[in-house]
Amino acid sequence: MSLVKKQVSNGIFILLLIWSVALVAAPMASEKRLQQLEIQWQQMQQDIQQLKQDVNIIQHQNQAVESVPQLQQRITDLENYAVQLYNVLSKLQKQYDKTELEVTQLAASARNQPNITLYGTFAIDKKRHEATIFDAQSVELVFSGQPHQKISYFTEFEFERAATVGGGRGGEVLVEQAYLDLQLFDWMSSRTGVILIPFGNIEENHYTPIRETISKTLTAYALAPSDWFDNGTGLTGQVKVNKDWLLFYQTYLTTGLGSDISATGLRGTRQGFGVDNNNNKAFSLDVSLKFASMLNMGWSFYQGAYSDDGKEDITGWSSDFIFEWKALKLSGEYMRMNVDRAEGTTAKMDGLYLRSSYEISQYFKPLWSGTLFPDAKLHYIMQYDWVNIENPYTLEVKDNKEQRYTLGFSYRPDHRLVLKLNYEYSKASGLRILRGNAKSWLASMGYIF
Repeated sequence: MSLVKKQVSNGIFILLLIWSVALVAAPMASEKRLQQLEIQWQQMQQDIQQLKQDVNIIQHQNQAVESVPQLQQRITDLENYAVQLYNVLSKLQKQYDKTELEVTQLAASARNQPNITLYGTFAIDKKRHEATIFDAQSVELVFSGQPHQKISYFTEFEFERAATVGGGRGGEVLVEQAYLDLQLFDWMSSRTGVILIPFGNIEENHYTPIRETISKTLTAYALAPSDWFDNGTGLTGQVKVNKDWLLFYQTYLTTGLGSDISATGLRGTRQGFGVDNNNNKAFSLDVSLKFASMLNMGWSFYQGAYSDDGKEDITGWSSDFIFEWKALKLSGEYMRMNVDRAEGTTAKMDGLYLRSSYEISQYFKPLWSGTLFPDAKLHYIMQYDWVNIENPYTLEVKDNKEQRYTLGFSYRPDHRLVLKLNYEYSKASGLRILRGNAKSWLASMGYIF
């Protein structure tokens, strides 16, 4: 008898507990919670059936018959609670189904909306004994999105020097990148379209507002003809080596560089879209290892025929790094390109840069940040870079060399805005590659939104 009463009491207690949880959880019901409540409701139904069987046994054995009506009333109350709980569960299920549909529709709509990024640079260039130049260097629009969990896209338009179409004020409009990614595995995606060739430390130097200095490095200007983009297809992805190290890779087949090589480098070798001067394709590979947020080391390789007959190749490799520790950031690269001459020899073109950036605003934080820009940072920048270009046509002409020293400041009141001031001192022998022999002051404002 006491066992039966205890079972009835436990059943009512469980029912009230489930009822309370259901009311609290109703606004944020999930599929898992609904499943749990349904299982408990089914278990309660089984408990009610067991209680009815126990009452029948009591009546059959004529034990404590006077208490049977009371037990039957409790069972009836328990069944009524079960019906109410079932109705609540039905309402919660409908609410969950409606919410799930709305979330699915919103997610699909959000996936179809492109992310739009705008960035640009305005520079002031004052060379010694020359007029000051105001230069609206570029305004760029970036469209990116992921319309499907396996499909994403990225497109970058550059409007260089206030470019006009069909006008006479100079400048140009470029599609720097426009590719589609299709994820094949967690660690691999295919990429097809207009691709930025992964050669050198492009992570550090491609986007002007991100780069610490105003001018491009000499290696990016003369050797890896930045902005170096090409039509092609390939594979990209990342692999987790262990808990601290990540490996990133990119490898592509592209149209390749053309034959417009000069004694000052490879800048003129970028071919137009839909143009290929030979039947060969170029191969590029970039592999980088990243240790947490402290160290990134990269290695790049490029090989492709450049001559019209496809017999002469350009083969190059580079090694780069980025190291960050507290207020200090170091970056650099060494790059070498070997250009086959028609006479059978090879012209060597190589160069490097080393750059240091140190946050000095940490020593007088209130002056440079304040309440409006609490995350403002001021960095002191030093850079050294050089290139050496052997004549690609003959051994009889001396090499062209240029080296440059850069000192400056980079002030970022916000991560979306940067103000830079640089002093450059460059020296050259032979033909001028970028600035020749010059002393220059440069200032710029860059933004990215």
